[in-house]
This record gives sequence, C-alpha cells and structure tokens, in this order.
Amino acid sequence: MLINIKCLYFIYKELKPEYNSLGTELREAEVVGGDTSSWRVNGINYVLWLFCTINIVYIHIDKSKARKIISKILGNEFEGVFISDCAPEFQKFARFFQKCFSHLLRTTYTLAMDNPKKDIVLLHRCLTNLFNEMSNFLEDDPPPDKREKMFNYFDGKLEDIIKHNWKSKEAISIVKNRLIKFRDDWCTAILFPGVSFTNNGTERHIRTAIPTRTLLGDHRTEEGAEYYAITQSLRLTWKLRGLSPYHEMINHFMEINGNPAL
Repeated sequence: MLINIKCLYFIYKELKPEYNSLGTELREAEVVGGDTSSWRVNGINYVLWLFCTINIVYIHIDKSKARKIISKILGNEFEGVFISDCAPEFQKFARFFQKCFSHLLRTTYTLAMDNPKKDIVLLHRCLTNLFNEMSNFLEDDPPPDKREKMFNYFDGKLEDIIKHNWKSKEAISIVKNRLIKFRDDWCTAILFPGVSFTNNGTERHIRTAIPTRTLLGDHRTEEGAEYYAITQSLRLTWKLRGLSPYHEMINHFMEINGNPAL
C-alpha cells in the first residue's frame, strides 16, 4: 500500500504542471462547455466539475458547487462563450452564454408525453422546429453578415414563442423559468462560429467518469480525488488531440527519467 501511495504521489507531482497548463489554456479559450456530476470522497458528497473545449478536458473535484469554483478555474470574467445547462451556478461570469437545447427539449418532451392534451405539446413542437431550423442554418458555416441577419430572424421567432398565450402550468413554467430567465442565451451559437446549441460534448466526457465512480464507490481522500482529476484530464485531452493516452503516459515518464521516448 505504501508503494502504491508513493507511486500515485510521484505521478501527481510530475503531471501537475501539465494539468496546470491545461487550466491556463482553458481560461484563454473562446468557447468552453461545462457540466457537473455527483462524486463522493470518503463517504462525503463532492462535485466533479468538468470543463472542455475542442481539444481540452479539465476536471476538478471539490466539495463546493458554488460559482466560486468557476471563478477559480476560468477567472471572474470569462471573455468567451460558455455552453451549459440552466443550473444556477452557470450564470453571470461569462461575456456570452449558450444554454443547452438538448436539456430544454428533453424536459419539454417528457412534459408533453405526460400531458398529451395540454399546450406543452405545442410548445415542445415549436422549440424543436426552432432548434432544427437553427441547426440546419449552421451546417454550411455561414459568414458573419448572414449570421447577424439570421440571428435577428431566429431571435424574433423565439420572442413569438415566448409571447404566445400559453395556458397550461407546464408550458408557462418552461417559458418563465427557462426561456425568459435565460432570454439572451438560446441563440448565441448563431453569432459565433464553433459554438454548439447543445452541451452534448461535455456530457459525453463526463460520462467517461461514471464507470470509475461506480467501480470505486468513492475516493478515500481528497488527494486521491485530485490525482484522479489530473490523470483523467490529461488522458481525455490526449485522446481529443488524437494521441494515445497509454503511449503519452509512458513517453512522459521515460522523458522525465532521461530515457528516449517510445
């Protein structure tokens, strides 16, 4: 056991600078997605925070689910676009936001299936049509002038949906607590290349941690959770960059020991 602990500490010590470099790259990115998942450390509820870009995955495990964690990682004023669900912690720290249409449509779909005779069915259909139309528009990577023109068009369609005379409590709740509360955050991807209407990429990355959580149950110490966050961040980042996590890890430590890389 002592040998294993020493090995883990050695890995942590040697990989921490590269992990810190990922954090620096993340803060300088133009588009970042974020999500959280429950985690346990020594039987206590913690939170796994995951942030990603097109070529970075950055994991941080912490007791807190407060927005101070985001400020710690991305800074107090992130200048890019942040893609996320409507969780309260993902607010008021970035210059621009894109809220996840997948989360929105999953919610309205469930409500529509449970209430087939109410106007939540129409609301789900309207939002689905808007999402599909916007997604189709972005398929050809339109130029900035066309993006700006179509942003006004799609934003107007969203406004029409909001102003419709909805009757059911389900539809009214979605309009009030999602569409109006995050009024400026649903069509952002129209204006900015590289921004998605969904947070599906981040969710895919966070799902890779679920088997570890299931098999381990939890980490015994905060140090163990930190070791995991560092190694998993680098493994997923290497994979995103088209590299073999296995060979990158071997090469990394061979170089540290003064041996030629494989």
